[in-house]
Amino acid sequence: MRFLTHRQYMRFLQGGAGNIRVVAFLPGALAARMPTLSTDVKLDGDYARKIWEKHRLGHEALGLIQTIIDHGWCTASRPHQLDFLYVSSDPKPRYFVLGLKAARRGTETWVTTLHPTDETDLRRRLRRARKRDELIKTASWT
Repeated sequence: MRFLTHRQYMRFLQGGAGNIRVVAFLPGALAARMPTLSTDVKLDGDYARKIWEKHRLGHEALGLIQTIIDHGWCTASRPHQLDFLYVSSDPKPRYFVLGLKAARRGTETWVTTLHPTDETDLRRRLRRARKRDELIKTASWT
């Protein structure tokens, strides 16, 4: 995915209906768990606007999506969906939740949520996933 500048991101937010971007790549092993045939993770312009307005995450959030997929914990707590939990440490810890969903008979993969959370919520989600045997992938750091 090509990283968007702030100006390109603002244009994306104003794009209207049919405004869709591929924002990340989902590894095949994780895609098979949803299940989906598409490893391209798409984001609708309307949801990007929500990320901007409600959660106050800017254009850098689109670049963060791939990092969350690659280095975060992955859980499968709902059918046809994966949730990723991630801790960013620049310079102090920030906690994020990313939700992906398979749509249209498994031919598309969409971002359903991306928002900051707190450490308590992240730990609660991880505990619940471990208890229910829904933890697919543990976090990795480079």
